Amino acid sequence: MVRHLRRVSFGVVFVTFAAILVGTGCTSQQPEEPPKPMAPPPPTAEEIYRELRGALEPILNVGGGLDNAVRDQALASFRTAKAKHAAAENGQEAFKRITDDITNLIARAKREDRWRYVKAGIMAYNILYPGSDKYAKDERRADLMLARPTVTVRGFMEPRDGSGDIYVFLECKDNDTGKVEKVQVREGEEFYNGKLRLLRIIGDQQSVEILYVPANDSWTVKGPRERQRTGWNNDSTGVTTTRA
Repeated sequence: MVRHLRRVSFGVVFVTFAAILVGTGCTSQQPEEPPKPMAPPPPTAEEIYRELRGALEPILNVGGGLDNAVRDQALASFRTAKAKHAAAENGQEAFKRITDDITNLIARAKREDRWRYVKAGIMAYNILYPGSDKYAKDERRADLMLARPTVTVRGFMEPRDGSGDIYVFLECKDNDTGKVEKVQVREGEEFYNGKLRLLRIIGDQQSVEILYVPANDSWTVKGPRERQRTGWNNDSTGVTTTRA
């Protein structure tokens, strides 16, 4: 009898324990997944515009000389920013704003004969609008003017033969290769493979006016004494006049 009760008690305990396990398994809850982070809002037109303008800052600020390496780096950053936001919700509005900046740059640089900035501005415009021919004529003009050599007046000489002719000693530097060609010319003579002509000597050997034949433009280059007097050292620029 006692043995029978022990068996019954053990069976009751086992069944009760199994029921607890089953009940616990059925009622336990799985841990909830953490909420997924919300996607950030799309950049505003102002934010995109600032990024585009920041990339072009070295070009948009017309100042001193524009180094080709600086220009190319700025354009590469601008190209990346444009591609990044091309399909953005507010991209087109930002592109319109930066386009206004670029067109203003080109217009100003043309007025001031800053052809490196004209060229850089056109390159930026063509990144925004590939295949556009809006500035094709201006780009050809910029390329032509950028090919003009840097000319430095090294001195003057008046022979003692009584002819009255004055020779001007010039150095012409190719801006791409750095090669320098030294010549001595008189008024009216062409040099540098016929691309340049000495139009006249200004004042008492103060400066000279040189015609850039391919562009039909002339500009003034100061002589040594005038450079020393004025502190003007940039011999490749000056007053440029388009001749009819």
